[in-house]
Amino acid sequence: MKYIKLVSDRVKTVWVKVKPPRTYSWQTLILASFVSALIVIICQLFFEELELFQNIVSAIGQILLIAGIYWLGIEKSCVLTPWITGALICLFAFSHFNEQGNLLTIPEMALVAFPVVSAIIAILPSFFDDRLNVKFPSYAEFIKIIILFFSQVLVACWLQFYLVVQGWFQDYPSLLSDEINRSVFVVNVDPRKETAPKGIDILNAIGMSLQQELNELPWEELEKWMTESKLESKIESIRQAVSEETSSVMEKELWQIDENAVTNNSGYTLHLKAIWNGPQSRPSLLSLMNCEKKCNLEKGYNRGQEVVQIDCEPARKIIRKN
Repeated sequence: MKYIKLVSDRVKTVWVKVKPPRTYSWQTLILASFVSALIVIICQLFFEELELFQNIVSAIGQILLIAGIYWLGIEKSCVLTPWITGALICLFAFSHFNEQGNLLTIPEMALVAFPVVSAIIAILPSFFDDRLNVKFPSYAEFIKIIILFFSQVLVACWLQFYLVVQGWFQDYPSLLSDEINRSVFVVNVDPRKETAPKGIDILNAIGMSLQQELNELPWEELEKWMTESKLESKIESIRQAVSEETSSVMEKELWQIDENAVTNNSGYTLHLKAIWNGPQSRPSLLSLMNCEKKCNLEKGYNRGQEVVQIDCEPARKIIRKN
């Protein structure tokens, strides 16, 4: 009995603190949203088959929570109330459209819609009186409404532009190695960190594959490759394989690999170039993303047999002269 009384006293103490001062209040709405969340948690633990019921109760709880927070902000005369409410509406409304399906990952459409939704929430009270009758705002209020709404539309456009540019950099990471410092919109937040184009990774991967396949190869077989132009097809097959690992899906098709083998006193010198055929800051000039790599194929001996000894230099960007 002692423990039951102790628990009962604790429950009464908590209830006194959270009990709404009146039924029609923001505290009631927020408390009801917490009760809805508790019901959803119980259903998830013991009644997993009631998924539709969980979704309905969860949606009702979210609506009650948003309404309660909006009411609280209005009562406390908080200037940021429309933006807090707009953020919650976008977070809950668009959370079902993200890939992860949780509230911690904000979908792009929610971020873009947030300023516009907040502006609508901010200007709606201007069209209603205390009795919720429709009214038309005064000329001065109307000007403020126009400025507020379209300023938030402008913010939404900038957010959309930011997401589009970030999407370009995710799909085409080599763009970061271009002269983005000349851009009016894109700013390199860490200019000391130089981003290497993916062409360098492709050429280095090709060089490594060539070393694995050609090193210790009989010299006469290499000569046969050179005369029958098999090296070009071999490099192309290697390029397709390494591009899958080193480049994004969107970017890999924009790299063109050129090869040129010339003879020297000790064998061959293979010049590899990765040519960027994608967008760039100064299309009229040689791209800053173009890369080159040189491999020396020399004649060596292994147990009296002439074999290929291949040595490749690290790939580097081609220095462009303006």
